[in-house]
Parts: sequence; structure tokens; C-alpha cells
Amino acid sequence: MKRFILFICCCLLTGVVFSQEADDSGEEEGGMPEIISSSYDFHEPGAMQMKVALGVDVPLFNQDADGRIIKNTGMHTGGLLSLGFTYFFTSSINMGFDAVFNFLPTTGSNLLFYVPLTVRGGYQFVWGKFEIPVNLGAGIAIQTCANRNYYGLILRPETGIYYRQGPDWSFGVGTVWNFIPQWYKDKNDTRYGNILEISAAVRFHF
Repeated sequence: MKRFILFICCCLLTGVVFSQEADDSGEEEGGMPEIISSSYDFHEPGAMQMKVALGVDVPLFNQDADGRIIKNTGMHTGGLLSLGFTYFFTSSINMGFDAVFNFLPTTGSNLLFYVPLTVRGGYQFVWGKFEIPVNLGAGIAIQTCANRNYYGLILRPETGIYYRQGPDWSFGVGTVWNFIPQWYKDKNDTRYGNILEISAAVRFHF
């Protein structure tokens, strides 16, 4: 009887040892490698992102009603704060909106403030962990300078390059060309502003 009980105990002990080895083997063969080899789809349809950017505004040139270039814009390099939202319909095609707060010092020691509120559509190219968005935005620009206000159209072609740090964050730089028409009844007062934005941005993906 004692030999039988001893035999049963040996069998149970052997089973526990082999079971533990099997679990360890599963972690080594089916566990950790599976986690490492699995890849999160950063660009699945339905993905969304929020962007915050800080940068500079560089006045390039103005144009008159006849398209002639006016190099002296009367403005100097300023700054900006940009907030944006993007929704992905596919892994590349997306749509979103932006609100940007811009200011530029003027020659007369004033400040020009303009706030573009735009809707944007675009396509995002992906190369490894780098993402290159190409967008076109359109909307309204609220402008004020020296107690003079203007509300008008703005067009914003945009591109940039961002490094995808992980599923939740990406960092990079972007550029936007702001085309800002100001139409007046007197043709001589009409101007088309061209201002370049250069910014550093962080994007939160969810």
C-alpha cells in the first residue's frame, strides 16, 4: 500500500513538473514572440487624432488686384498656436478642421491678428514610422489690426513630416501656405496676402 501511494505521488509530481515546462515553453514559443511579432495598425479606418502646434508666421509677399507682386508687406515675422482634429475614412484619406491663432508685428508698431477657421481634406503617405500628410484647407479668416476688422476667405495647402513614436503619439514639423484675399469695392485696395507657417507639432492618436 505504501509503495502504491509513493507511486501515485511520484506520478503527480512528474505531471506538475512537465506541466510547468509546457507553460514556460508556451511563453517562450507562443507568448513573447507573438507579442513582439504582432503589429498595431496605426492607420486603420475610423482612427482620429488631435494636433497642437507652435511656430512662426513668415510674411512672403502681397499681390494686388492685377496679380502684381508687392514685396513690402508691411509685416514682420510673428507667431502662431494651432489646434486641429483629423478623422481617417481609410488608412490614408482623412478630413478634419483647424483653428489657428496668428499674430504678426507691422511696420507701424501695431499687431495684425488673424484666426483661420478651416475645414481640411487630405491624404497621408506612410514610410515606416514616418507619416507625410498632404492637405488642403479652406474656410474663413478673422482679421484685425489697428481697430480695423476684416472677415474673408482663406486657403491653406499644407504638408509636413511626423515620426510615429507609438500607437498614441507622433511628433514632427509642418508647413502651411496661407493665401488670404482681401477684396474691396475700390480695386486699388484689394490685396492677396501670402504668409508661410512653419511649426513644430505633437499629435495624439486615438
